[in-house]
Amino acid sequence: MAGVVLAVVLAGLALVLRHGDGQGSTGRSGEMPHSEAIEQRWGVRVTQIGVSADGGLLDFRYLVLNSEKALSMLENVQNQPQLISEASGDVLTARIQMTKLHDLRVGETYFVLFYNAQGQVKPGTQVSVKIGDLQLDHVVVK
Repeated sequence: MAGVVLAVVLAGLALVLRHGDGQGSTGRSGEMPHSEAIEQRWGVRVTQIGVSADGGLLDFRYLVLNSEKALSMLENVQNQPQLISEASGDVLTARIQMTKLHDLRVGETYFVLFYNAQGQVKPGTQVSVKIGDLQLDHVVVK
């Protein structure tokens, strides 16, 4: 009897490890959701959001797919990326406003730092990335 119970527990554990926690692709380690709409409109792909500076900053990384579109995102304050905590609804904006003098190259990864007041966003937290009127949900912070 104990052998059967152990086999059922091990089989259940194997399913959880293989299929994640049931929360979609973001529940699996190493997977980053992406938005074809953001990639087409703004010419960037979100590659990572991580806690930095002892929890005081969030490091938002993006890959440039189209330098002209990416530059138009950065030049207009209305279109600059925002991070929204999915748990609290708090909106985080870039700590330092981005300047209009950028030399963005296709295939290069760039970053923006966001102020993370009192470390409200922690590793494992899910955030949404809003760029202009488009949004990418369920990004797990590293």
